[in-house]
Amino acid sequence: MPWPSGSDYQTAVQNPSTAFRDADLQQCTVRPGAMGLPWVASGNFASVFCLEHPSGEKYAARVFNRQVTTQKQRYQAVSDHLRSIAFQFMVGFEYQEQGIQLAGTWYPIIKMDWADGVQFGRSVEDNVAEPDVLRFMAAQFRAVNSGLQGATMSHCDFQHGNIMVSPRGDLVLVDYDDFFVPTLAGEGAIGLGMPNYQHPQRGGSDFNENIDNFSSLVIYMSLGALAADQSLFQKHNNGDNLVLKEADYKDMNSPAWLDLAHNSEQVVKDMTDIIRQACQDPIDTVPSLEEVLRQTGALPAGKRPAPAVTATPVQSTSTSTPVQPRPIAPVAIPQAPIAVLSHNSHNFGQVRQGASGRWDFEIENQGKADLIVQAIDSTDQQFSTSYNSQPVVPGSKLSVTVEFQPQSIGMIGAKLTIQTNDKQLALNVTGDCLPKPVPQIVIPKQRYEFGTVLVGKQAQFELEIANKGQADVQNLSISCKA
Repeated sequence: MPWPSGSDYQTAVQNPSTAFRDADLQQCTVRPGAMGLPWVASGNFASVFCLEHPSGEKYAARVFNRQVTTQKQRYQAVSDHLRSIAFQFMVGFEYQEQGIQLAGTWYPIIKMDWADGVQFGRSVEDNVAEPDVLRFMAAQFRAVNSGLQGATMSHCDFQHGNIMVSPRGDLVLVDYDDFFVPTLAGEGAIGLGMPNYQHPQRGGSDFNENIDNFSSLVIYMSLGALAADQSLFQKHNNGDNLVLKEADYKDMNSPAWLDLAHNSEQVVKDMTDIIRQACQDPIDTVPSLEEVLRQTGALPAGKRPAPAVTATPVQSTSTSTPVQPRPIAPVAIPQAPIAVLSHNSHNFGQVRQGASGRWDFEIENQGKADLIVQAIDSTDQQFSTSYNSQPVVPGSKLSVTVEFQPQSIGMIGAKLTIQTNDKQLALNVTGDCLPKPVPQIVIPKQRYEFGTVLVGKQAQFELEIANKGQADVQNLSISCKA
């Protein structure tokens, strides 16, 4: 049986009540696009329709352009891995085996919460003359990448079309088809990602927690380069990249590399050298973004963009000429704090029962008024926090210490909820609790023979006791019973 075509899907979604099995989706209306047909965003692997519920909720119905027999297993593995993690930069999703019906046959879909905003690439284009905004986007992207790395995950297709920028400037990842989580180790990749962002040697077997290293370097460096020299966008952006493209990764003397080498931002020049070398080295040796920034330093701090203000059309009460939207005067943005986390997650690694691990993160105030951290709550008391409760003045940072004191054996995860006078933030922490070390007494020789001993004489031997455990033997007592 042939797999449904794009036009097959477009015909089906026009009648959600019969097309979908999900009760929420059945009540929705599909967002219209050109020529009265449903709006759709199509990619190589899947297409997305926007469905609007009467309650105001919006969903993305992600349909597959080709059959992948392991898709259910993959999405279940990602869902299981995220069970104790709540990333602000990801949306809720559900794999539905019987999602959409075409000609009496059910096909799978992914039901996702809709992410409002614009695509990352469009936001870069809109703000190419706003260096502070581009640097803010770079810091946001760094936090997203750090969050995934801390959770031992990879998106595997970082690029301008798979990241949304919310009206407030926050980044949201979309397209989870090729996500890597540890339980999928050994599986091959479904796709190889957009070539303009991927290592030139990437192949189908390159599917692991480090596969985002190259693309994250390219994206972060490109944002810094454009912030320092907006002419790079006009010269090198073709709509499917930021600055560099696939051909550049094979030609170390291309015009793009030469322009980047003369960029006025030193961090960009240093990162350019590292990325050029990475193109020529094996893919598994590419350093992570955090490893590189420890060498080069980070880009200068940016500034969150002002919230977009849009005009609301006034509904016409006449059948003649429509009433035009009234122009809205510029709105003064009030003085307010803006809280930004340095990290979205952290893995403490292995800590023994009874011991502890410590880690610090920062809350930066990028706003214009004092930031007050009102409370930090943890879903598991094995993770505790300490910090200075004084207000965080604009432009400064608050350091928060997280202490992991595990009591229960195995992997432990918790969500830290940070209440501020700006907004509520969330950070995920995990750790692996190993058993408390104990001694293990071993007596190699279990039996000793004295032989014949005359009255009034004595005999002795040395009893060897070995400790093959992981802790000292204390209060050792030896008794003899005839």
